[in-house]
Amino acid sequence: MSDNEKLALTKRIADLEKQLADKKAARIRVGVSEKGAVSLYGLRRFPITLYASEWAIVADKMPMVQTFIKENASSLKQQKED
Repeated sequence: MSDNEKLALTKRIADLEKQLADKKAARIRVGVSEKGAVSLYGLRRFPITLYASEWAIVADKMPMVQTFIKENASSLKQQKED
């Protein structure tokens, strides 16, 4: 395989990886449930649904959650990639 072919193949792989990442990001969406709550789709099989006031609490507590995740990373499992 020539250097040009290797370079082209490497570029193609990078392009495909970017497309895959873009697809994963695009599949996450937000909607309004029948009861007027906010549903986050695309993370799990079923949506994560909370009322707007509950999402506000979660958003305010995100620094605490992120710190907890960093401090406990060795004990936490990661979700398998699709």
